[in-house]
Amino acid sequence: MHEEYALTSGWTVALTVVDDEMEKPPERRPMFLAGLQMIKGNGAGAILIPSGAAVSPIEGEFDEFSRRVEKAGGFIQVTRR
Repeated sequence: MHEEYALTSGWTVALTVVDDEMEKPPERRPMFLAGLQMIKGNGAGAILIPSGAAVSPIEGEFDEFSRRVEKAGGFIQVTRR
């Protein structure tokens, strides 16, 4: 689904990961950190997620992680509404 979303937006998919460690905060989830590192290294420009709750169900953690991604030069895109 994310690949289709990226392609219809004209984006190249740099990395596809499945993260099922919802019990950990975003800064302790290896797959989110890998995406953040790709943005920092200019290997990617965005992290696609199905919903804000995929980052964290805890209020504020999505916003904090989104700010970290933006500070690194990218953005988070929610692909489902």
